[in-house]
Amino acid sequence: MITMDNFPDEFREQLDLAIQIRREALVPIFTEREKRILGRVFSNTDKNTYFIYGLPEELVTTLLARYSRIKNPRGLRGLFLDDFVTNIPIIGKIFTDPEGFLKEYGEVENRPGVRIVDIPVEELEKLMGMGFSLGYYGSVVTIQKIKEFLTKFLDAYGHNSIARMGIVHLALENISILAAKTVEWARPGAGYIELSTRFVDMRAKELYPAWRFFTSYYRKAESIEKHAMACMGAYEDLYPVCVVHFEREFAHLDPSKAAITGKVCDSLGNLLPCSTLTSLGVSMMGEAYQSVVRHLIADANPECAALAFEIIEEAKKVGNRILLGNHYMPGATDHIQYQFWIRDYPNSSQEIRPDVFVKRDYLVPNALALESIIKMSGANIDATFLEARNLFNDLGKRNSGHESYEKLPDWFEHASGIFSGLMSFRSWRDLQRMGFCTHKRGWVTPNLGMYLPPDMPQEFIEKYSELHLCERFLCDSDLTTSMYGFRMLAQYAYMVGNFVPYIVGANLREWEFVNWQRTKWGVNEEVRKVVLRTEEFLRYEYPWWERISRADTTWEYVFARGPKAIPKK
Repeated sequence: MITMDNFPDEFREQLDLAIQIRREALVPIFTEREKRILGRVFSNTDKNTYFIYGLPEELVTTLLARYSRIKNPRGLRGLFLDDFVTNIPIIGKIFTDPEGFLKEYGEVENRPGVRIVDIPVEELEKLMGMGFSLGYYGSVVTIQKIKEFLTKFLDAYGHNSIARMGIVHLALENISILAAKTVEWARPGAGYIELSTRFVDMRAKELYPAWRFFTSYYRKAESIEKHAMACMGAYEDLYPVCVVHFEREFAHLDPSKAAITGKVCDSLGNLLPCSTLTSLGVSMMGEAYQSVVRHLIADANPECAALAFEIIEEAKKVGNRILLGNHYMPGATDHIQYQFWIRDYPNSSQEIRPDVFVKRDYLVPNALALESIIKMSGANIDATFLEARNLFNDLGKRNSGHESYEKLPDWFEHASGIFSGLMSFRSWRDLQRMGFCTHKRGWVTPNLGMYLPPDMPQEFIEKYSELHLCERFLCDSDLTTSMYGFRMLAQYAYMVGNFVPYIVGANLREWEFVNWQRTKWGVNEEVRKVVLRTEEFLRYEYPWWERISRADTTWEYVFARGPKAIPKK
């Protein structure tokens, strides 16, 4: 059970409100027949937090991957009904007429002479998979022998590695961008697919109502709600302005509609407030599952704590609550401190910065990296040692297949690079989700400046400046110290284009892969520039790095979407 003993009474009140907000959030409407179908593979049909169970892993992978561009108004469950049950005959037959489907088979595997038609429907469902019955699924995973074993080894003996054997699939819908990033903080052992904020449905203007936490301060609540809506309104109003501007600006390149749309949405995305709603699919090993819940509680954000509460309650239905054991409660050192070294950064001027601003960035190298890497590779220490021609020639062959997802050999895990600086919260989200890198960031605040996308029309720059000044006023309010958690909660109102301080670290094997992935021409241009800075440092520290790196060192492309890459001159 979640306990909030480490938080002031004010936080407990906010947690109750956050739970209420989640219960009030819109949930798709399903017919009774649809509920019966969904009930076989989703843990509920009336909440925005639910588990997926009993489906083949390939199908779960395909289903969750659709979150990136999901357009179905009924979310992932609606997508499953409309695209999978309806359009894939085998699935449709299984879920709409399981008895009829089973009767098409002759004999039960491993039970010669036993016909499907002679077996009771309840047993048929068991034979076909636990996904047919949530009750049956729950009864299996709560068998006393299983409970005793996992309780003893996970909690009493502390063999938490056992939890890694379990795989959990979770859907979180209608959560804020801010909360989504806390969910995604737990690594490794977890994968995430988030609804893209590149293309936001402005007709809905859906926001997490963080202003409701300020009911005792009516004017502050009104200001926060008004500002968040103003950001969404600016996105909507500036969209046609930017379309015309970019069509005229790049007419000589004869851009496609997709290229213009991508350019507009990618640039305007910096206007979105952190309260913008998104949806998220998560697949994770049991140990990462514990980490996700622990991070949500440690965040001390009432929305995140409410999500943890929902996950734990929903887990009881499908039995994976056992995998959490007692390992989901944060310890004394687990609470996230967003104000880490933020004082190193003086308040920015009120001007919009014209480019990525990095106050401090550094590399912590291993001076013997090349020698240790060669030794780990098994290469002979002879005349070729300093140049390591054989090593680089072999790795060069890997680079010939540019679309290969193969990483450097694990020898390169013996040296690491750590970088820090400032980048927009929006772009940090893109970097934060990469592989086995480790991350830390500060609060979203307008006091550090914000990122200005290139080539923007004057109307955008003026509106962006106006909204930023409003955020500075909100941040400097005299209420910032009179209410528990104000600075944290105020993040909901701020634009994702605001800079946050960050630290990111990874070993050289991971950096090579990250730099290859995040410098491709279709990637957000700010992310490309930040990653290219790490590439420059690595090439300076390790001159041989250029010979094995697959990073695209083009500083900037015109479009982040479209049929071809166009370097900007």
